[in-house]
Amino acid sequence: MRLETLAQRLLRPQLYETMRGWRARLAPTGSPRDRLAGAVLWSATAVGISNVAGLLVGVALAHTLGREGYGEVGVIVASCTLFMTLGGLGLGVTATKFTAQMRSRHPDRVGRFLGGILVLATLSSLIVALVVALYAPELARVLNRPGLVAALRLAAIVLLLQGLDSVQMSILAGYEAFAALGRVMLLRPLVYLPTTIVGAYLYGLEGVIGAMILSTLFTVLLHRAALRKVLVGAGVSLVYAVDLGLLKPLWEFALPAFLTTAVTLAATWGLNALLVNQPDGYVHMGLFNAANQWRALGTFVPSVFNPATFSIQSNLFATNQGSYHRSVIGNLVIQSAIAAGVAIVLTLFSPYLMRVYGTQFQSAADVLVLLAWGWFLVAPSGAFWSAAVSRGQAWTNLLFLAIGTSCQLVFAKALVSGGARGIALAVLYGGLIQVALQAIHYLATRRRDRTRDVLTA
Repeated sequence: MRLETLAQRLLRPQLYETMRGWRARLAPTGSPRDRLAGAVLWSATAVGISNVAGLLVGVALAHTLGREGYGEVGVIVASCTLFMTLGGLGLGVTATKFTAQMRSRHPDRVGRFLGGILVLATLSSLIVALVVALYAPELARVLNRPGLVAALRLAAIVLLLQGLDSVQMSILAGYEAFAALGRVMLLRPLVYLPTTIVGAYLYGLEGVIGAMILSTLFTVLLHRAALRKVLVGAGVSLVYAVDLGLLKPLWEFALPAFLTTAVTLAATWGLNALLVNQPDGYVHMGLFNAANQWRALGTFVPSVFNPATFSIQSNLFATNQGSYHRSVIGNLVIQSAIAAGVAIVLTLFSPYLMRVYGTQFQSAADVLVLLAWGWFLVAPSGAFWSAAVSRGQAWTNLLFLAIGTSCQLVFAKALVSGGARGIALAVLYGGLIQVALQAIHYLATRRRDRTRDVLTA
């Protein structure tokens, strides 16, 4: 059911007509504002429900597994995210950008392009999953936990499924099929929530990973069905073959996008490794993981806005650069303002939020405050990332990220003796440096665009 039809049924006729008039003035049908508003509404609803489910699962796992067991869950999840990125090769960002640009200008080329992307994503994810399974003992030693070998091997299945699913989701985003993506995210907690809690209670860490496998397989199948429907509606047939024409977009976008995410996640994994190798490292990791569980709320705004704005800005940059720059500034202002409000709420309520996990987690309140303001920086950073990559400056953005994460690791090494609080400080300091560099670059780029427009007028 369309949201407009649902609103017409639920609201009184006079109120519905008033709201419809406001909508027509503020976001005319088919305008960038209208496209963004619809995408954000679906994303906000879906991400909100998904995050609530994640927080409920986090609290349940903290009580069931304790600090050390919950720390192990955090390490496994971080490892899965890192290696999934390695297997993804940045193909998701490439799929979104080129689908958004090609769907109206070169629809005849979309099927071959997307089929090649899916083939590469499947092969690369499979290779990484096999590597993780084979070298699980070595990874467990690096993580200072030899008992994680079986869990890492089981997590290799999650890597394969998540790698394929991320590309399917990226293609749907390129077609601005945010309603379809939202519906899947709304349904996922129905599987993820009960299976994770039951799995943790019966089988511990391995049960949690088994639940991840089931819920990921569920979303893979639903996204596949949604993708098939979208492609049929667009008159596109997938051609599963690797075309040499992929080499240029792979170099311009896939490789820097892959390195961007890989550097971010490698830095996160490195922070975890530094922390768990300290005295009582897994105790501190449990505290950090409990505070970090609220990342879903702290980064709620960019997780809602960025997939939508990236797809729409990629399309606008190819068709209307005036609207492109207005969308960048609007996105930056809105995201930063809302993210600041979220950070303030997390700061004020941090002691009460940590008590939910049990008395042994109360000392994580200070960690949550520092992380909250580090997450606030994700909003402007994500807005600048979307602006840079949508106009083809993925390599430049990678440079700024590399500088920011390098600083983050340097700070972490100096502050890790402070445990979870020291790592949280390192995240905050590194984020400040990165956002400052991105802001300077965007302002310089915007000025160049204005100068060029004046000269060509």
